[in-house]
Amino acid sequence: QYLVPLGDNMLVEPSKTTGRADAEMLEIVQHLLLSSPPGEFDEVWYDAQILVPKLISPQILAGIARAYNHENLSVAKTADGLHVLLHKAAEISPTRYVDYTTRATFRVDHVLRGAVTVKETLIPTMHDVMRHAIDDAARSYVMTTFDVDARPSAAVHVNVGRAELVIAMSGERANLSNFWSGNWRSEWTVVLGDGEAIVSGTVKVRAHYFEDGNVQLQTTKAFHPACIFFETPRMLGTVIIEQVRTAESALQCGLERMYDNVSVKTAKAMRRVLPITHVKMNWNIHELSLNRSFSLSKNAQQER
Repeated sequence: QYLVPLGDNMLVEPSKTTGRADAEMLEIVQHLLLSSPPGEFDEVWYDAQILVPKLISPQILAGIARAYNHENLSVAKTADGLHVLLHKAAEISPTRYVDYTTRATFRVDHVLRGAVTVKETLIPTMHDVMRHAIDDAARSYVMTTFDVDARPSAAVHVNVGRAELVIAMSGERANLSNFWSGNWRSEWTVVLGDGEAIVSGTVKVRAHYFEDGNVQLQTTKAFHPACIFFETPRMLGTVIIEQVRTAESALQCGLERMYDNVSVKTAKAMRRVLPITHVKMNWNIHELSLNRSFSLSKNAQQER
């Protein structure tokens, strides 16, 4: 059984390590692994093994990988190509996840991001008709909105004991040979009522470019609750996904405008108005050449 988080910073009790230095080093390695850019967890882990061999046990690594997969909405893949979105609302135990669409559970290896189907059939849950309608709309949305190379995934889960559904969607592309990677992930909560629903959510975007440098973008946008009305489950799925489409499109347009203005506004704000001498640089090449000639002539006369 994998370790679960024991605090805000550590996934393992420091007292269980061999000393304070190892505990501090473990915390650093854990932070680096959890901060790994999209598609680069394995590369960071490979480097960590070289720097601190034998510090992290397989159990600790599995716990870190589990936390990373939940945060990044990673996808585990079965041998027959089925994708399992690793979301905390779908977790039965640290290594078992449920898929309401296929009505099966999966045993997951968080480090390798592999999954094996467990031959179990789930009984229908509360709000199953509505969940199914939203699930169909969400899957159609990600397949038509995300690039196919991003391996888009969507899943809708039931918060047991509450009239509440959770929508999770993600897409990730990593082209490390060309020095870039990125992901787009969002989580939406649907609180069901009589003919109405309250929808709220959060979208997270992360991009990494590291050719001759190390530049990252991390954006988190929370969308306030909005009330929608519906008459049928199918209408509910359509209206919710249209709400999601509008919100995510607005965020993408905002990011594009930011990039258009980054050289004019952001980069300009980072520069000094004047150098440290408080004198503007004179870029007149003829004047600079003349000053240089005078300086050389003056130095020659002093040498005589």
